Amino acid sequence: MKSKEIICLVLVILMIILTFNINSYAANDQQSEIFLYGFGDDYEDDDFLTLYNTKTCYVSIRNIPVSEKENISLTVKDEDIAEIQELVYGDSSNPVITAKIKGKKLGTTDIIASLTYNGSNYTSKITTTVHETNYRISLRREDGLNLEDTSIKKNENLKLYAILFAGMATRVGDISSKGVIWSSNNENVARVDNNGLVTGIGKGTATITAKYQTNEGVTINASCNIEVKDENNSSEESKIRFYYDDPGPSMILNHEDKFNVGLENIPKTEKENIKFKIENENIAQITKTEYDKSWADAVATVKYLSVGKTKIIATLSYNGKTYSASYDLNVKDSTKSPEKPGNSSESTNPGSSDSPTTKGDQTTSPTILPKTGENQIIFVLLISSIAIVTFTYMGYKKYKKTG
Repeated sequence: MKSKEIICLVLVILMIILTFNINSYAANDQQSEIFLYGFGDDYEDDDFLTLYNTKTCYVSIRNIPVSEKENISLTVKDEDIAEIQELVYGDSSNPVITAKIKGKKLGTTDIIASLTYNGSNYTSKITTTVHETNYRISLRREDGLNLEDTSIKKNENLKLYAILFAGMATRVGDISSKGVIWSSNNENVARVDNNGLVTGIGKGTATITAKYQTNEGVTINASCNIEVKDENNSSEESKIRFYYDDPGPSMILNHEDKFNVGLENIPKTEKENIKFKIENENIAQITKTEYDKSWADAVATVKYLSVGKTKIIATLSYNGKTYSASYDLNVKDSTKSPEKPGNSSESTNPGSSDSPTTKGDQTTSPTILPKTGENQIIFVLLISSIAIVTFTYMGYKKYKKTG
């Protein structure tokens, strides 16, 4: 036989062996799993489950026959708090179940998916809280500083804004003069007009409240305390202070956040003397410092490097004194929640859910489901007597060199 024919025969044999090894590896590597995802208290950008809406969750499986879908049990731990309103079995492999959950009363409960297959028990759950409404109000100062310990002088004005949020993080907008009812519990100390403008009247502390009725018919409110000091009081405390818009910094691994600092009763000319540092630079590092922004005297950009707890500290030396403020950082690793069916032309990856998966007494992290047809050889490249076989398995391209 010619040398080329021998090489081709050897390569065919190698391809057969390699194909067998790939299929064996795929069969042995895959673990059976069940996933429940869609919403819950761990979903940072989602709407709340309330008494007035329903939320949708999904069940997907991995390395379990689709025929087992009707054996999956979907239950609510406390049926007084929430109930399954609708249950639909899917025609395709994933999701195998789509369920609508309705809130019944205020409280927190678990939604649990479970299946017994081949003698093993598989479970996955999400925790959800039923809220009275999907909306909340956050009060803000016009200058962007923190409302905590806010003080003004007699005859001095302070503009407050009422910002409406939907769910955990969606900002709807400024509603200060759009149906908000403003009030003061002590008009001898401070008064507030229909647009949120507070005026200091007399020495003392007053509580300013903004009330608003949502489209659900629920009245929500937010309050803050305003201290009014004597007009000739010159003993106001100098401060340096962190402040942050709701819902606060993300503190997610490999992400960045901006931290704002403002000066109180310290000349603005001192702002460029503000210094930032991180207690543990193995967890986070300051990548950029900016001054004289419209919303802050100083801004520090922080990048999160590893999971853990530390602090960002701002300091300023002024008139022989050192002023400091700190902000606690709790860096977490957050994986992307799986997309809901229909949101993308790509296949849904239920394994990216934050919800844990339990097999027997063990809890395992969800893994990405393999796409159909990915366990296959793509091509063989001949270079002299060397064969390089390229194939894709579970979304990862691999190479095996033979010869």
